[in-house]
Amino acid sequence: MSKNRKQHWILLLACVLMMSPLSACKNSQVGNSASEAKGIPEKIEAVNLAITGYNYTDRYINDFSVNGNSGGNIYVSNPTGGGGGSSCCATYVNGDKAWKVKVEWQIGGCTFDNSVNDDGSLVYSIYPYYKEVEVQIDPQVSNNPKYLEVHFYPDGHIEAAVTENRSAPRMVLEKSREDRTSRLVKCPDGRRPQN
Repeated sequence: MSKNRKQHWILLLACVLMMSPLSACKNSQVGNSASEAKGIPEKIEAVNLAITGYNYTDRYINDFSVNGNSGGNIYVSNPTGGGGGSSCCATYVNGDKAWKVKVEWQIGGCTFDNSVNDDGSLVYSIYPYYKEVEVQIDPQVSNNPKYLEVHFYPDGHIEAAVTENRSAPRMVLEKSREDRTSRLVKCPDGRRPQN
């Protein structure tokens, strides 16, 4: 193989490898033979939505996920902001009005002694506690879906919606309501709980 031809193939391979990660949040087509038998079109458009969190509680949420995909952390929402940024991705099949998602979030944790510093002081680690619920997506879905909004309310319930743009907070609450006391307790016997 000539030197120029070899360089051409190396350049082509490098371009393909660089483009692969960029397509991670693009739309895709999904075929389903069971759907075809029911008269539903063979190709269904699946859209990857950015996950965005809104925290109307009085506590910082250190970690949450939707169907196992991380939504990151969410500060307590204030009058102008939802509390969290956006992360990728939750997959939505266009037209699915009965879509439900599993939302899991950290509600606290316990600390356990992990090691000892050179000066003899204990180093502790955190064992997080999570809560998980299934949430029905609001059936009013945008024609151009881009975001999956997850709204955490003060009474503990969660609502989710598919939108074209990031929404303003649904509740206008004062930032001063934030409770900064620790939700961490000492793990039983100071040891990491067994799963």
